[in-house]
Amino acid sequence: MARAQVDHAQGNPAGFARALGELQTGLARGDDGALPWDRRVSLAIALTEGKQLEAAREQTKRCLAELDEARVRSLTTLALYRLQVMGKAFGLEVSDPQLRTLSRGLLPAEMRKNL
Repeated sequence: MARAQVDHAQGNPAGFARALGELQTGLARGDDGALPWDRRVSLAIALTEGKQLEAAREQTKRCLAELDEARVRSLTTLALYRLQVMGKAFGLEVSDPQLRTLSRGLLPAEMRKNL
């Protein structure tokens, strides 16, 4: 997942496609079942960047369903923002109003306005 994100950020489409293919192979084998939560967020981000939207939606849905305060606070600001943007794009949201408020409140104002 990290390799896919780095290749995407560096504008390396061949490397990104290769890493995305490896992620898809792992998903087909069910390798995502035991992923730590923060890695699942990274997986959802990489799948979204690779336009694998159905798989990204499923991973985002799982991330939001397993969300709790400690997990919200464990993400970087950018990862937390991306998770919320993906949730919005997929028509998903944090079901607990307090966690939803916390998730938004941890973001800078300029990021919050895009949600």
